[in-house]
Amino acid sequence: MAQLADELVKHKPDVLVVSITEAAFAAKKATSLIPSVMVSFADPVAAGLVSSLARPGGNVTGPCRQTPELIGKNLQIPTTAFR
Repeated sequence: MAQLADELVKHKPDVLVVSITEAAFAAKKATSLIPSVMVSFADPVAAGLVSSLARPGGNVTGPCRQTPELIGKNLQIPTTAFR
């Protein structure tokens, strides 16, 4: 993963999109300038990828699935919001 991330960074993309933890860590190590967007992560804080969901810090960001902080928010969304 580290070698692939380094290769991608050499091409100077606008953004890196990562979907597994190993790829996220490789992207984070390969660059601090290019944004790395995580998709389908359960808990990036527990994994050590970001410092918090509210303020991830660095260049790694993106949505996550179910973390204790978000479960309560999901329950607050009225069902009419999805109609």
